[in-house]
Amino acid sequence: MLIRDSPKMFIRLIIKLSCFILLFTVVACNSKKEKLSPEDLVYHKIDGLHGAFPLPKSYVPVYKDELLNYTTQNNREAVLKFLESSADQPQAYFNQVFTPNGFVSVFPSKEIIPIKRAYSSYFVNLVETQAYDISSRVLSYDIVENKFLSFNSSKAFKLKIRSKHNHGEFLTTYYLITTRFESLIVIDNTKGKSDVKAAVATYILKNS
Repeated sequence: MLIRDSPKMFIRLIIKLSCFILLFTVVACNSKKEKLSPEDLVYHKIDGLHGAFPLPKSYVPVYKDELLNYTTQNNREAVLKFLESSADQPQAYFNQVFTPNGFVSVFPSKEIIPIKRAYSSYFVNLVETQAYDISSRVLSYDIVENKFLSFNSSKAFKLKIRSKHNHGEFLTTYYLITTRFESLIVIDNTKGKSDVKAAVATYILKNS
């Protein structure tokens, strides 16, 4: 594998941490239901990113010290371990306050991660082994979508997984993105149809 050791460690860390992100989604998806607002994009400044990251305006920032509010008492220990292990990692979180109550996490990489179509199976294997095969919280899962994306100088992997948990069924989409400026991982969790795809594409195109 041609990906250097440091970026590989970053990918493993983020994918492993995605198990804990699902804990936040369980509660966020059970918040009050309201009519979805128009999908006008709002641009958020995130440490470690060259440009502001766009999301539909129904998503609002969640700060690290607020993450415990998005989980249950039984999951507090796991979330605290998550916060400790990711203390030095640039990151940002967003909760959708209207139906379908999605939860988006953005992790900028400190190094550029080379992306080629030939690496796709490696990325899929990392997600499966680090986030699903070893997680007792996942009852079952299946891959819904697996794509290699190319926009000018920008490349990305998109992996969508449907998983079943004690609290219901989730769709989790993993984006590993490398633009001419940087690399980042975006994780989109939802119980309903996600409306983040267009926002991710907008970011990629703007930074190609």
